[in-house]
Amino acid sequence: MKDIDELSIEFPPDFDARAEYEAEARGVLDDVMVRVGGRSFSFCFYTPKRIKLEADLSLSATGSCLPLVNSVVVKKIDRLSIYQAVKYMHSGNYLRFMYSDSTTAG
Repeated sequence: MKDIDELSIEFPPDFDARAEYEAEARGVLDDVMVRVGGRSFSFCFYTPKRIKLEADLSLSATGSCLPLVNSVVVKKIDRLSIYQAVKYMHSGNYLRFMYSDSTTAG
């Protein structure tokens, strides 16, 4: 199991208590940056209800698919749920399947 201390999770700069409340109500939060081992990943987090809405809208519009990259479904949009999801992805080595952005690696 990988050491969780290797991880850095950066929420959008304006993600205060009000923004967290609004993201939870919308069921989506994007631009969450995860840094680990010199690599950076930008994630979008969805609730099950919101991802279903997105899928329905996309399938109606395209008739074929909903392409998603670096998207994660969580029970609730809040710091704890996102932290737990990232910890799970890191410890389970799921990040190797995600796209990283080497230009943002810090």
